Amino acid sequence: MPEKITGKTEDRAKLNFEQLLEFVAEKFPSCVIEKQTEEKNEDTGATEIRYERAINWQALGNLVGTELSEEHGSARHELFGFAWSGKNEAAREANRVIDMTLRPCPEESLDWDNTGNLYIEGDNLQALKMLRGSYLGKVKMIYIDPPYNTGKEFVYNDDFRQNQEDYDQEAGEIDEDSGARLVSKAFTINADTSPRYHSKWCSMMYSRLLLARDLLRRDGVIFISIDDHEQHHLRDICDEIFGECNFICNFVWRCSTAGGN
Repeated sequence: MPEKITGKTEDRAKLNFEQLLEFVAEKFPSCVIEKQTEEKNEDTGATEIRYERAINWQALGNLVGTELSEEHGSARHELFGFAWSGKNEAAREANRVIDMTLRPCPEESLDWDNTGNLYIEGDNLQALKMLRGSYLGKVKMIYIDPPYNTGKEFVYNDDFRQNQEDYDQEAGEIDEDSGARLVSKAFTINADTSPRYHSKWCSMMYSRLLLARDLLRRDGVIFISIDDHEQHHLRDICDEIFGECNFICNFVWRCSTAGGN
């Protein structure tokens, strides 16, 4: 039986979008989401629910530094993703330009002329931005041991809308009687009583992991130490930034008993 000719031309727009989607998935995996859509079956006439990959235009706009929008309009479009208060600002902060440079300290170094190693002291977000210029896509392995967010540890100040004095006062970093600063201005205590307890930690990690991904080679690997307070949130963030398909495994270090594993 001869093949039925439909007369339909190739949907170039769809093919172009699929190519764009593949590019975004490779370069910016955090901007690819899962979307639920309704589609009419041409054979049965029934409405079917299906899931497909889509581009999160707002997230992509945050990363490329321009305003992109998508008309969702219909309530039929339900998106899958991990969101928190401050996520968009954290993405913008990862791409915010700084005017800084590293200052060498030969007098404080050992074997300055021969070691070939670098030890950088300072804000790690700023350091990552400066390293990106020289080490983009070149780092074989990254290991980080971030705050575990137990309610007693410090996380970086992630409020970029207030001036430092107002923020310090609001965050309780200034003693009301003496006016003295209670903690370093770069940090704030992320108490578990804060309404943004998890959000502040996620924002701090998100911007730094976006920069870390830029530094990794295509065959590079990142190791992260964490405990159960934020392990599930960290996995969601890493799946978004590095791609869920690139997750290898969790391994547990038993350290609470003698002869730790």
